[in-house]
Amino acid sequence: MRPIYLQNDDRILSSIFVTMVGLLVSTLAERELRRNDIVVTLKDIQEIFSGYNGSLHVFEDYSQVVTMPTGNKWQRRLLRVFDVRLPAAAAVLIPDAFLSEATASTPQPWRSKCRAPNCLTADAPSP
Repeated sequence: MRPIYLQNDDRILSSIFVTMVGLLVSTLAERELRRNDIVVTLKDIQEIFSGYNGSLHVFEDYSQVVTMPTGNKWQRRLLRVFDVRLPAAAAVLIPDAFLSEATASTPQPWRSKCRAPNCLTADAPSP
């Protein structure tokens, strides 16, 4: 933890409020998991989902596909408890008119870690 230097009273109250809401959400999440016979702490949940990443694939025609991971058995079990349903993929086509020299050279926000032959990557066209 680092000290937070706030001089404005409204910002101090806002910081306390955000902290209290975070504690409330984590407490309610732990309680809901205990009701479903899953005894974990917030730190355990953070560890379980530490490698849970999506992928953004950009193709030569500037179309993009966002894929969400399926997760391991523990991640899927926790998501089921909270009734979270993630979409498998979302395709987005960005017209050339929106691409300028500044945005065309912008690197991807994250890299795909998928190395399987059936993976969609920016280097290989979709089958």
